[in-house]
Amino acid sequence: MRGSRLWVFACSACAFICAVVLAWGPLYLPWRIFAVILLILSLAAGCIILLREQRHQHERAIHMAHQSALELMNHQRHDWMNELQLLYGYVRLNRMEQLRLCVEGIKSKMIEEGRIAKLGIPELTLFLLHVRVSGHAMPVYVHLPRQIDLTEIGLLMEGRALTDMIKEGVQVMRLAPKASADVAAPLQFIIDIRSDNALGIRFLYEGQLLQPDDVRTQLDRLAAEHGVRLEQVPANELQAGASIYEWIVPCKVRD
Repeated sequence: MRGSRLWVFACSACAFICAVVLAWGPLYLPWRIFAVILLILSLAAGCIILLREQRHQHERAIHMAHQSALELMNHQRHDWMNELQLLYGYVRLNRMEQLRLCVEGIKSKMIEEGRIAKLGIPELTLFLLHVRVSGHAMPVYVHLPRQIDLTEIGLLMEGRALTDMIKEGVQVMRLAPKASADVAAPLQFIIDIRSDNALGIRFLYEGQLLQPDDVRTQLDRLAAEHGVRLEQVPANELQAGASIYEWIVPCKVRD
């Protein structure tokens, strides 16, 4: 990438010099023709280099997306193998109650994954599915109380911007200093439609943050950058020792 930028800079400088010479320099006709040809070649070379670099960036982005999808598939396969082994163990030991609970858990997991898959924003779906199974120290539980298609609720921001904001918000919560006893406490990430028809994105951390005001400041900054707001969660909704932050994403008023 650095080499491409140097070549683009060189082509731009050459084109600029040629343009200045043509505009202000007293040149004979052959030299003027040569300057025009050099100007055209410099501009063409710069454009070709830029287009080639954009193509390479696009290819790298596609490769990264494919790699992320493969990692997700491997995680999912590993999780399902664990579930099958657990089911097989309960069947062999004839533990019907544990078997029933395990099947109910698998059913709930499938419903949750189905709701995430139908959010309507592929980048966000892939991120949420991946973050649920990633091996980070802080587990992230994604919860959608109902089926939501984000392309049909009149969001006043683009899907890519929403995905980027959510990624940064999860990263803020992961990197926030925590009490030593709560390092592995899970983060509940909840997406739902509020009573005022806005989209609510809630972070519920079931542990103690050492710098909750700093976390709020960072989430508030992200909200301001993307045109949403961070709302104070009512005290009666706070769980003992938990921290709750909620983004309110405006939507168009539906008839």
